[in-house]
Amino acid sequence: MTIIEEAKIYFAPKTDTGKLRKQRENRASMVVKLMNDCLDMNELRDLCYDLQVDFENLLGERKIDKIKALVGLFYRQNLLDVLINWLHGIRPDVDWPENDINLVD
Repeated sequence: MTIIEEAKIYFAPKTDTGKLRKQRENRASMVVKLMNDCLDMNELRDLCYDLQVDFENLLGERKIDKIKALVGLFYRQNLLDVLINWLHGIRPDVDWPENDINLVD
C-alpha cells in the first residue's frame, strides 16, 4: 500500500459526498506525501509547536504516522488550508495543493 493510499484512510468525513469528498481526500493525501518527502522528524516537531499541536499526542511513532495524524486533525476540522498556507510559508519551493476554494467546479 502506498503512502497516499494509507493516508486516505484518515480522510473521510461523513459530511462530504461524491466528487468533492474525493477531491478533498486526494488533496489531503498529497499533503501527507509532500510533508513526508520534505520534512524530517525535527521539522515536523517544530511545525507542530508552531501550530500549537502537541506532537507527543499525535498517534504513531513513525514520521509518516505523525504526519497522517496531523493532516487528519486539520482535515477533520476543515482547516487544511491553514496547514497548507503554513507549509507554503516554511517550504515555498514545494508545489503544495491549491486552496480548497478552487476544488469546486
